[in-house]
Amino acid sequence: KHLALAALGFIRHFVLVTTHDKTLTLEVGHDQYSDAVQIISTNFFRELNYNMEHAIHHMALVKIGIGEVAPYVTLPKNFGVAVSTVHYNTRHQVEASLSNI
Repeated sequence: KHLALAALGFIRHFVLVTTHDKTLTLEVGHDQYSDAVQIISTNFFRELNYNMEHAIHHMALVKIGIGEVAPYVTLPKNFGVAVSTVHYNTRHQVEASLSNI
C-alpha cells in the first residue's frame, strides 16, 4: 500500500509540474500475424489525457469488483466516473431542481 501511494504521489507530482508539450510518434501494430506498424503523430498531453481517461475506465471496473467481493467498502460517489459525466450530471440535476420550483 505504501509503495503504491508513493508511486501515485510521484506520478501526481510529475503531471502537475509538466508544463511543456512534446510531439511524439506512436507506432502501433494490430495484426498479430504481421510486424507491420502504423505510424501516428501525437503529443505528450494527448497521450497523458488518454491514460487518465483509461484509468477512470479501470476504476469503474474496480468499483464493480469491490461491490461484488467487498460491499462493505465505501468508495467516493464519482469513483470511476469520467469528469465530463460528473459535470453533465451536476448540470442536469441543477436544471431539474430549478424546474421543480
